[in-house]
Amino acid sequence: MLRLFFATAVTCSCLLTHAQDAPLVPPDPAPEMMSQFRFVDETNQERTIVGRVLIEAVDGGVLFEDRSSCIWNITPAQMKERTDLESGFSLFDEDERRTDLKNEFGVNFDIQKTDNYLLCSNAGPAYTQWCGELLERYRTAFMKFWDEAGLELSAPPQNLVVIVLANKAQFDDFYARDVGQKTQSSFGFYSIRKNRVVLYDFASPEGTTDEQRQQQTLRNIQRAMKKVPFNVATVVHEATHQLAFNTGIHKRYADNPVWLTEGLAMYFETADVGTGKPPR
Repeated sequence: MLRLFFATAVTCSCLLTHAQDAPLVPPDPAPEMMSQFRFVDETNQERTIVGRVLIEAVDGGVLFEDRSSCIWNITPAQMKERTDLESGFSLFDEDERRTDLKNEFGVNFDIQKTDNYLLCSNAGPAYTQWCGELLERYRTAFMKFWDEAGLELSAPPQNLVVIVLANKAQFDDFYARDVGQKTQSSFGFYSIRKNRVVLYDFASPEGTTDEQRQQQTLRNIQRAMKKVPFNVATVVHEATHQLAFNTGIHKRYADNPVWLTEGLAMYFETADVGTGKPPR
C-alpha cells in the first residue's frame, strides 16, 4: 500500500504537468561565470575553490557549486576573499575528475568507468565490477519506469561518482569524517552535498586482506550477494537518491519533502534490475 501511494502521487503529478500546454522554448541563457572563493571551512581549514554561485544572500554569504559538483555554504564570517573570473563555469572533464579523486583518495584506489558511472574503489576489481553492473542495470530500469509513466527525465551531465570502500571499518570512518557524525546507515549513503554514493564491500567476510580481494572472482561475488538481498536493496536505495537528484525529479539543497525523497527510494528498492521491470 505504501508503494502504491508514492507511485500514484508521483505519477499523478507527472501527468498533470504534461497535461498543461507546452511553454514557448526560451533562448539559451548566458553562460554562468565562475568565481574563486578563499574561505575557512567548518574544520577551520583555509581553502581556495573555483565554482559557480547558486544563491547569494543579502549578508554576503553564498551557496556555490565547485567543478567536482560539490556544494559549499560559505557564511560571511568564513569568507576571506572572492574574485569573479571571466571564464564560464564547467564541471570537471573525465581526466580532471580522475585526478581529483586520486588526489582525495590516494594511489590505493582504482577508478573503473562504466557507461554512466565512475567508480573509485579499493574493494578489489571483482566487487567494483559487480557494483558497476548492478548500477547500470538499475539505471536502465529506473529510466524505463519513468519513461513509461510519461515523465521525461534529464540525463545527468556526466558520469555519476560512486565510492566503494574495502570494509565497514573504512566506511564508518569515512562517514564520520564526511558527514560529521557516527553512521546511522549500515551499507551505504548518498551525499547530497558531494553528489556521490558511498558503499563498501559487504560480500567479503571480516578480515579479508587486500591480496584476497584482488583474487576474488565475479562469480563468487554474485554467489555471496544472493545470500544478502537486503544489502543489495540498500545499494539500490542509495542509487535511487543519486539518480533522482541528477535527472530532475529532486533538486539538491531545495526543500524536498522527506516523504517523497525517502518514499521514492523505498519504492524502488525491490526493482527487478535483471529484467528492467519496475517494482510491484
